[in-house]
Amino acid sequence: MLATYTGFVESGTDTTNVFGLGGALGGAAFSAMFRYDTSLGTRTTIGSTYDQVVGGPFWGGISPITYSAITINGVTETFDVSQNGSANVFDQTTVFGRWAQTFLYNQFNQWTSTVGEQDLLQLFVLDAPKPLSLDTPFTGGNIAVATPPAVVNEVSKYHIDNGLLLANYQAILDPNAVNLRAIPEPATWLMLISGFAAIGVALRRSRRLALAS
Repeated sequence: MLATYTGFVESGTDTTNVFGLGGALGGAAFSAMFRYDTSLGTRTTIGSTYDQVVGGPFWGGISPITYSAITINGVTETFDVSQNGSANVFDQTTVFGRWAQTFLYNQFNQWTSTVGEQDLLQLFVLDAPKPLSLDTPFTGGNIAVATPPAVVNEVSKYHIDNGLLLANYQAILDPNAVNLRAIPEPATWLMLISGFAAIGVALRRSRRLALAS
């Protein structure tokens, strides 16, 4: 599945000017993507109210996040997905009203004597798919909730290589929409490509026949 979030940067700095905005990120539009595989990691489902898959050193197993990236000002930054990741959706009715969320998370932290990198991308909107499942295609925004969550939407990266600072940025994000959609399996892509190729051959053959006549 592919989760795509869109919105604006609430506040942020980019001291290495990775995104070409002169160091200040506040007010910029962004889009962020997570590709996740629910067959990886550990999946927990509670009735029709909760569906989560997690993985990585923190939880054990393999992270379900196979790709994560953010685009600001036309510049796309990707993040290492080899450590911790999670995807979860929930939708509950409490004494305080409805509480729903679609939340994706990717985190990486590794240091050696010469290279260091810290990556974090976490995003949520206050809505969830129906029927509730990480496998349900869905487009949603933010519903009103009695008490907003304490966790924040954020992105950050610090990357240094042999004394050279390659990236140093952090931002608080304000997403207003999310879209979940299925990604065709490789076999499906192959079938589609084969179909297009067959159509192309048929068109070329019909043109040759038309010219011959």
